[in-house]
Amino acid sequence: MLYIGLYQTLTVARISEHGLYLTDGEGAEVLLPNRYVSLEDKVGDSVEVFVYHDTLNRLTATREHPLATVGEVAYLEVVDKNVHGAFMNWGITAKDLFVPNREQNFPMEIGRKYVVFLYRDTVTDRVVASARLAKHISNSEIVVREKEEVEIVVAQRIERGFRVVVNNRNWGVVYDNQLFEPLHIGDRRTGYVSRVTDERRIDVMLRQQGYDEVRSSAVKLAKLAKENGDILPLNDKSTPEEIKEVAQMSKKVFKKALGYLMSHNLTQPSDEGLRIVGDVENYKSSEQVKPAKSTPKPAQKPAPKEAKRREPKPEQREKKESGRKEAKTEQQPTPAVISKSRTAREGTRHAYTKFLRTKSE
Repeated sequence: MLYIGLYQTLTVARISEHGLYLTDGEGAEVLLPNRYVSLEDKVGDSVEVFVYHDTLNRLTATREHPLATVGEVAYLEVVDKNVHGAFMNWGITAKDLFVPNREQNFPMEIGRKYVVFLYRDTVTDRVVASARLAKHISNSEIVVREKEEVEIVVAQRIERGFRVVVNNRNWGVVYDNQLFEPLHIGDRRTGYVSRVTDERRIDVMLRQQGYDEVRSSAVKLAKLAKENGDILPLNDKSTPEEIKEVAQMSKKVFKKALGYLMSHNLTQPSDEGLRIVGDVENYKSSEQVKPAKSTPKPAQKPAPKEAKRREPKPEQREKKESGRKEAKTEQQPTPAVISKSRTAREGTRHAYTKFLRTKSE
């Protein structure tokens, strides 16, 4: 399958006078014009290309790299216009990117740049651009997490900062009080998600937080020192305005970064100022790993002591045994009583039998 508006790897199926015909292995072919063909290309080779429609609406492949692909946000310049829309510089020699009039917030002007979103038109199947970002960017589904590194494109200036597109999918905000360097519409930067609110707002910072921020700031100070003969042009007595202008960071972060350099012996005092030594960017701390604390064994309960059996005294034992005998005697009838009772019962039955025999005679 040929993916229009995206990069893909195709196979050289045959060579013609117009160029190479590439196939996707499923029967579809696309022409790679001669201007992109080298003498080393041969049948069976794999070639990575970008597929698009040329000015005559023919499917074409190129080895050039456009400024953006389908599903991406880019800051592009308008180079031409007609009654149907505007044309933007796409980075492809033989093709400009079309922006229909219906996809413009207001009439675009030649020579100006605009933030647009690239998509494939369902009617013509061509790649077009839209300046109506709200149709394609939303926070209905958040695809980022807090502290995640993201790619942002600055889209709009707002009251408290800048509205940015995060990873070509979501809206985010970079606040003015988090900025220590200039930011402009269309800038593409690496950012870090500081918070995702319950209202589905994504707050973005241009610097990492915590230890990573301190280390990256220390690397930046080392680069500034290298440009100044390894001498740091700032010190802890510099004003916040000077630090922001020279190093693009707050004084708080600057002092932490300076402390990082000094604690890792990456600085040396000199007459000119503080000298930065060593490879700060590739420095790895040699802190010893603390041994894991052994887990204390749970205290075992002592085994219960066996209760000593108290032997009764001889007189108590005799008294107890006699009491048991008396109780047994009261519960069971004596043999004499049992024998007498049986004799009486047998005599009565014998007399009644004799009476009946006499009467019958």
